[in-house]
Amino acid sequence: PEVDMIHESRVRHGVPPRGRAAGFTVIELITAVAVLAIVIAIAIPSLTNLLLDTGLKKSAIEVYTTVTYARSEAIKRNATVDIIPTGGNWKNGWTVQVGTTVLKTVPPSTTGMDDITTPGTISYSSTGRLTTPGTITYVLSVSGNPNVTTRRVIVDMSGRATIRQGTS
Repeated sequence: PEVDMIHESRVRHGVPPRGRAAGFTVIELITAVAVLAIVIAIAIPSLTNLLLDTGLKKSAIEVYTTVTYARSEAIKRNATVDIIPTGGNWKNGWTVQVGTTVLKTVPPSTTGMDDITTPGTISYSSTGRLTTPGTITYVLSVSGNPNVTTRRVIVDMSGRATIRQGTS
């Protein structure tokens, strides 16, 4: 009778009976790990696309701020300011220069971006307008991944820049 009272007291207070340990069984543990693996397998591709898309957006903003900065410096200094791709390739970064004086250096992108396509050097006159006629479009993309939206930085003849999504 005394043993039954102890057993009843332990059960009532959430203590497992003797001989049975508290915790997970092997089956429960394997099931939990399997469910976790499935959730991770589903989430990783979406996370990768999100990181690439965010990185591409960041690169487009960097191009936009560089163009805006170069235009501002051209007006402020009353001189021609050039944006020059490093090694002739925009993917390698670029510099903003007045003559041979470097005003700003932008390092290469680390976002997984394939390329920035646009003409070579871009120049602003002292009025803040492009020195070459027409509109210049920077196209930033990650090829082979339709889930990452292409970004365009468009610089009109007046020298003003805008950022757009997509290819058209």
